[in-house]
Amino acid sequence: MTPQEIFDTAVGGVLKQGHPSVAADGSCVYRDPDGAKCAAGFLLTDEEASGCEGHTIDNVCPVRLEAHVILLLRLQDAHDRAADWCSPEDFPEEFARRARQVAMERYLSATVIDQWEAER
Repeated sequence: MTPQEIFDTAVGGVLKQGHPSVAADGSCVYRDPDGAKCAAGFLLTDEEASGCEGHTIDNVCPVRLEAHVILLLRLQDAHDRAADWCSPEDFPEEFARRARQVAMERYLSATVIDQWEAER
């Protein structure tokens, strides 16, 4: 996958989902009990995601994604900080704002965010 494909898959997935992936205690998780995924979780297979909870993506990154671990960390951070710092109702907008910053830093297109904003 290219960095743009990773960005579009992760960000598009979280925005379409519309809420963070959190455990009962409010902590962010790769997969929550209802099947929601965090940004990095959208790039992991179910097999890869099992046993990853409690670890950042740089500690559990599958070999196929290792070249993109910094991007994945930034997307994971955008998800987790948006989930921690705002209400569930405000999460999508805050995540989109943070993901747009990641796109700018990594020289990626934010078209997936623009499309989401246009469809709301």
